[in-house]
Amino acid sequence: MHILTGEALTPREAERKGFVHETVKGKAIDRAMEIAQRLALHPAQSLAYIKRLVRNATETPLADGLALERNLFMKLAVSDTALARMRDYEGQNITSPSKSIEIDERKANRG
Repeated sequence: MHILTGEALTPREAERKGFVHETVKGKAIDRAMEIAQRLALHPAQSLAYIKRLVRNATETPLADGLALERNLFMKLAVSDTALARMRDYEGQNITSPSKSIEIDERKANRG
């Protein structure tokens, strides 16, 4: 409706209505850098797969999209990064889901 009528919203109104994920007080670049640093901790391949799935979501039938998601997940599950993380997990002798370990993502990304 806002697009059709040209009705302007303040950033806070857009956030309240769910049109934007969040608004920022202060410099937006600071928040953008926080998000970028957080994303940089994840393997680049997993981020690329997520972006691919999101881009294809509106043009792909659901069954095909789910099949693609499953295939991409399986590729990630046997990647060097994932296997290194699993070995670290096993090496910590963690036997309960309530326990966790911290992974040095930079080390894990090197394979």
